[in-house]
Amino acid sequence: MTNNSLQEQPIYSDLGDDERLCDLVEMFVDEMPQRIGQLKKAFDAEDCQEIGRLAHQMKGSVGSYGFHQLTDYAARLERAVIDAEPRQTIGEILSELSDACARVRTGVPQ
Repeated sequence: MTNNSLQEQPIYSDLGDDERLCDLVEMFVDEMPQRIGQLKKAFDAEDCQEIGRLAHQMKGSVGSYGFHQLTDYAARLERAVIDAEPRQTIGEILSELSDACARVRTGVPQ
């Protein structure tokens, strides 16, 4: 399997088959576009402090909801802000995070 095909596959929560938590995971997935929207809004406003705060928050929440595949993306974004990377670099990492978040799904792989 190529790297590109890996980047197109859905991302499922490790908790997707837990009947007690599936509603919470579904709510988290439903809120993902809003979370990414907040990050993009902060990026457009050049508010690095807010980007860093939101990336840190996302880093913790994606893991808590079983989407461990996204932790590295959020951590990279947070680190880029802390290290005062160029705006283009932060934008590229945000784009990668956004693309990955667009692939989150509820349930379990079929």
